[in-house]
Amino acid sequence: ADMTQNSSSNAYAYEEILLDPTGSGRKVMMGRIINDDPTLGGTSRAQMTMGLATKPGDIGVYHTSHRMYMHPDLKYIEQYPGVADWFSIFEVWNVKDPNMDGDCCGSARWGLSLHKDSPVGSPLYWNLYSEYMQPASLQYQDIWKYTNKTAQIPFGTWFTLDFYLKRGDATNGRIIVKITPDGGATTTLFDVTGYTMYPNRPDLVLNYWTPFKLYIGDPWLSWMTNNGKYMAIYYNDYKWYKN
Repeated sequence: ADMTQNSSSNAYAYEEILLDPTGSGRKVMMGRIINDDPTLGGTSRAQMTMGLATKPGDIGVYHTSHRMYMHPDLKYIEQYPGVADWFSIFEVWNVKDPNMDGDCCGSARWGLSLHKDSPVGSPLYWNLYSEYMQPASLQYQDIWKYTNKTAQIPFGTWFTLDFYLKRGDATNGRIIVKITPDGGATTTLFDVTGYTMYPNRPDLVLNYWTPFKLYIGDPWLSWMTNNGKYMAIYYNDYKWYKN
């Protein structure tokens, strides 16, 4: 894996191997964002991302899982006085077509994020999204989107996140996302059928598989920073399944 971060130094975002904050004695990986980097113009966001060093390509089915612990402070975004809709924790990217304008990272993306509605204290909920990123005229437009407002988000406890993606068109593409709190029952957050490739472009294979991500927009980053909140997710027991 490789580490990318939306900052020029560890003063803004970093990853570290340290002891489990719950006291198990195990060493775990932590990804943390602190603030937006003022030396990087136009970012308006901060992120900690661990991705694959070798490009995934196109093997048809991708299926990984890992245990994660979201610091309890992250729940404080619920107190933000308005909508919060930029808090990504898992992201997958297609390669970019060099003949098309658009986002430098790729042609389309799929991901898991946490959202809240506008009133103060609105609970965060799960959001699974698929977006066009190019051409430029289609940037950030939905291919499809689903929400789950009933399944609890397990802040402050270890749980396993299981993410399955089958490459395909509107009929054959599929994503399944499950969570299992340590010692608890498994909940299927999403089991959806739809495009998991750039529509009508199967040649645009996967580029990034980034299961370790904490990516937040500037208004919510500033809100958390100004209130002294610790923005970190801890990870352990990563698995890649053969399908």
